[in-house]
Amino acid sequence: MNKKVIILIVAILIAVLGISIYFGVRFSNISKYTKADTYTLGDKSIPSVKAVVGEKKIKSYKHSKSNIETLILEFEDSDKEQTVEKYMDEIKNSGNYIEANLENSKERELSSAEKGNVISIKSEITDDGFRLTIENGPGSIKIDPIEQ
Repeated sequence: MNKKVIILIVAILIAVLGISIYFGVRFSNISKYTKADTYTLGDKSIPSVKAVVGEKKIKSYKHSKSNIETLILEFEDSDKEQTVEKYMDEIKNSGNYIEANLENSKERELSSAEKGNVISIKSEITDDGFRLTIENGPGSIKIDPIEQ
């Protein structure tokens, strides 16, 4: 019976340690993205929300690397419309970005192509803030000649 209790205690300690490490890493990465002056995907860096409009609370993030590297940041912000407008306008005006015509008024998307790669920055207004999705990967941009 003592062996069973010891095994149970060890299993619980391992589970608690694993959960602690998971949340520690998540908190550390959220803090890293909150305080960053730029977001870097591959060899491309863009100004962060903090650098353009000031520090905003990030409630979640997702970063994946495959053929297309993706960073998704979800922010809490009571002034979400003004924050997104200022951030996206600054990015659009400070680089070689074009804006897509989207039907949903709560979304904006900017893209820039360079040396066979495309970086895309999409914003979406949510109930309690906004979401930024930044993608960098191979591709090109085709402009509809009717809209030029």
